[in-house]
Formats: sequence, C-alpha cells, structure tokens
Amino acid sequence: EEYENILSKSIEMFDMLLTPITKESRKRFNIQENEGMYVLKVKKDGFANKKGIKAGDIIISINQDTILDKNISD
Repeated sequence: EEYENILSKSIEMFDMLLTPITKESRKRFNIQENEGMYVLKVKKDGFANKKGIKAGDIIISINQDTILDKNISD
C-alpha cells in the first residue's frame, strides 16, 4: 500500500520521473522526513541525463534549494 501511495504521487521534472522516498530508504540513508525525491526514470536525451543523474539516485536539492516532498502522508 505504501508503494502504491508513493507511485501515485510521482512527478515529472527536468526530464526525470521523481517519486517520494519510502520510509525504509529514509531510515537507511538518514534522510529527513519530507526531504528529497527518488529518481525513478531519466529520459535518455534529457537534461538530467546530460548532468549525470541516473535512475536510483536520490535528489535532496537543486541549485542549493532543498527539495521537499510535502505531499506524502503516513
């Protein structure tokens, strides 16, 4: 159920598909609640791929601005 909830909140940004980070991953990587997004997909010829971002990365900030996920609910 948590994964379905997270996938339903996916967003596309800078040629990436981003999803909220699971509770388990937050604990494992010591990431604060509602901070950052998980990169699910990256378009081959897109901006993010050209900058070296890959599926599986976790983005905490862009241009020193913290990425906040305010839409996830427990």
